[in-house]
Amino acid sequence: SSDLPYVIATTLTVQSGKTLTVPAGAILKFTSDGALTVNGRISVNGTSGSKVVFTSSKDDTTDAAIGNNTDTNGDGSATSPAAGDWNQITLGANSSPSNFTYAVIRYGSKDPLLGALKIADSSITIQNSTFSNNYSYGVYLSNSTSTSITSSIFQNHTLPANFSYGLYLVNSTTTVQSTTFSGNSTGAKGDGTSRINDGGVSNTFSGNTTNTTPVGLIQP
Repeated sequence: SSDLPYVIATTLTVQSGKTLTVPAGAILKFTSDGALTVNGRISVNGTSGSKVVFTSSKDDTTDAAIGNNTDTNGDGSATSPAAGDWNQITLGANSSPSNFTYAVIRYGSKDPLLGALKIADSSITIQNSTFSNNYSYGVYLSNSTSTSITSSIFQNHTLPANFSYGLYLVNSTTTVQSTTFSGNSTGAKGDGTSRINDGGVSNTFSGNTTNTTPVGLIQP
């Protein structure tokens, strides 16, 4: 339902063999201890006019393209959201195929080693989604061989200063196309075994301290 925000105050787990379907317009707000662990599958089905939002319980903003957000924690303007306010979304080995379509994920990654969205030992599809103001990483791919990211945005990942990336890859290969990286400490970073394929479809980098590490991370 998109009528009211869902508040997640602990770890919500999708069991193996099960699928969590999140409809357009849904808002999921996480407290400091809130997290989502997907051992099964997740299907996030936002639209251009009704996105699905994963955010901090302190996030009171309203955006017509996102949904009618509310003062969930009931403190008016006493608190404001910040990077690392909540834990993360973690997808494990049995999560393929899963998808995030027209999703917004912001203010997450309380644990700086996990990122706001971690995909481990699996591959998923990310389309038309925005990752912003998360602590450490927006998306962390670990042993992910064929995740696809298209028409998405990675922005404002700046904390901690020397350890913050929009997209982080370890032993992973991903296709990234028509995607914007802006205002990050590092737009995309990969270890020595990882690479990004753009398939000849360009991506946009602007306002990052460093666009990619290493320089040749993105290949045709």
